[in-house]
Amino acid sequence: MPKEVDGKIFYTREEAEAAGMKFPTTEEDARDLAILEKFAADLRAARPAPEGVMPAGFGGRFSDDLEGTEWEGWTYFKGQWFDPQGNLADDEKGPGNA
Repeated sequence: MPKEVDGKIFYTREEAEAAGMKFPTTEEDARDLAILEKFAADLRAARPAPEGVMPAGFGGRFSDDLEGTEWEGWTYFKGQWFDPQGNLADDEKGPGNA
């Protein structure tokens, strides 16, 4: 019998097959594992990106949380917020205190 945990239903493999759910074939599993192994090998072989450089494959919403907001250009350094012109912001101002 399926088991419900936190609003999600879990089936045994036999129950899932009886319900008509499909599973990947052995060949599909092997192909996916090979892709994952190649990715892991590439990741292990990669060197760290130079300071201030975003690694390839990252960017957009992963590079700057403030981009596209009213706080774009602001920086945080040693516990202080600085506006886009480099001026120290008041304690009450800045993205961290919005």
